[in-house]
Amino acid sequence: MSPLRDTVRVGLWGAAICVVWAIIGRFLQENALANTAAQAVFSEWACGRLGVAWSDPLRDPPEPRAIAGRVLRGVILGLGASVVVLAVATVSGAAKVVSVHGSLSPLAVGLAVAAFSAMRSELVEHGLVLRLLAPVKNEPVKIAVCALASGAVAFGMSVQATPSEIAATTAAGAAFGTLWLTERGAWVAWGARAAWIFATTAGVHGAIADVEVSSAESLLGARPAVAATTLLAVAAVALGLRHLRRAPRLRHAPRAI
Repeated sequence: MSPLRDTVRVGLWGAAICVVWAIIGRFLQENALANTAAQAVFSEWACGRLGVAWSDPLRDPPEPRAIAGRVLRGVILGLGASVVVLAVATVSGAAKVVSVHGSLSPLAVGLAVAAFSAMRSELVEHGLVLRLLAPVKNEPVKIAVCALASGAVAFGMSVQATPSEIAATTAAGAAFGTLWLTERGAWVAWGARAAWIFATTAGVHGAIADVEVSSAESLLGARPAVAATTLLAVAAVALGLRHLRRAPRLRHAPRAI
């Protein structure tokens, strides 16, 4: 297949996935867990047909222990970033921790929704985008497109998303896209995205704590949180690009990247 035809094919699949997401969301909008699970399963099937891989296809498949280590590393990164954002929002007065508690049901549902949401989003927003940009050799361009894809999905998936939330999601998308490139696969990015989603949504809305945001409906809607997210993303991208410049190049890049 010619490069042009392949690019058109991947682009059309991407559009089709978004349409199916919308259909699933329309029928399952009252059940967040079922909605995100169905979207994630469909995204995995569709992206798999296009060669989007969770691990570098040019290397030996990682052992389960190695995969677990990558996911754990991502979770630590995502939780660390979310704690920084919450701390900035709290110190600035934009957010207030009302109570800290544990609730098993919201915790379990929140973790599952975050895991499926991260799976769905990472495969399409970044895995599929990097598959589409496989001929491009400029990493900053790839990262920028990943960021824009995250922002576009945030805008398209929720009519209630505020400009601040879209800006924060766009910035975070740059960081997660960078993880795809530096780690040559999805595991670290998925772990980071899942932890980030949980910690900035369910985690601060009943699963672990109750956080009041004075000027927005959500933590990421607060301007100090947006600023902190952007600064963290800039740092992540800078470190990632530095790593990519120093890392030994493979003769052929994986199709998914």
